[in-house]
Parts: sequence; C-alpha cells; structure tokens
Amino acid sequence: MTTNRDSSGNAPAGGRFGWPFTLLVIAIAALAGATIFQTMRAQRDKEVARLQAIADLKVRQIADWLGERYGAAEFVRSSAFFAEQYRRWREAGDPAGGVSLQARLDNFRASHGFGAITLLDPEGRRLWGTAGAPDEVAPPPRTAA
Repeated sequence: MTTNRDSSGNAPAGGRFGWPFTLLVIAIAALAGATIFQTMRAQRDKEVARLQAIADLKVRQIADWLGERYGAAEFVRSSAFFAEQYRRWREAGDPAGGVSLQARLDNFRASHGFGAITLLDPEGRRLWGTAGAPDEVAPPPRTAA
C-alpha cells in the first residue's frame, strides 16, 4: 500500500481531511449567504410595508382634508346669508352688504383655520380677499372656481 507523502514523510496539505473541510467551509459560507440574503429581504419587505402604511395614512389625511374643504366651500355656496349679502353688494350696489359679507367671510376663515379667502366674481376676477390672500388668482384655481 502506498501513501501520498512528501519527502519529509508528512501527508500533503490537501490530504484526507482536505475535501470534507473544504465542503464544510463552502456549506457554511452558503448558509451564511442565504441567511444574509433572507435577512435583507425580510428587512426590505418590512420597510416596504412601513412605507405603504405611511402612504395609506397620508392618503386618508389628504382625503379628509379635501372633504373638510369641500364641506366648507359647500356651506358658503349654499348659504342664503352669503348669497343675499353678495347680491346686495354687487347687484343692488349696497356697500353695507359688502362690508357684512366680508366680515362674515373673514370670521368664517378664522373659525375654520384657513390662511386666507378670496372672493371672485362670476368671471373669475378677484373682488376681495382677506389679509394674506393673493392679489392675483392663478389660472387653474380661477378656472375651477
């Protein structure tokens, strides 16, 4: 029986334990790589879920905000008082109607936490605005109004 021995009589470095040890190192490295990959994937999924929850919350907040603004606009639009004061001011030429309308709109702005209110005529031209309201209304909101 012959053995693979070098000139000093020792077994070579890759001898009997070489392949099993190499396979063990490869298996450990593969398991570590798979664990790292799985951990990264789980962390990514967790962050995606967190961001989705934040996005859903923001969507609800914006929808609620728009609903509140729509409700406030609908209240003003359907108010007989506001309509009568506007008619007295613009159609009958009564400045007291305008003063009353402007005061009530300013109170409405303050009580609902609005930054400013701008009153437009039927053609979309600015008639009046509270403090902080822009002098010119941008085309998109003017068209929408």
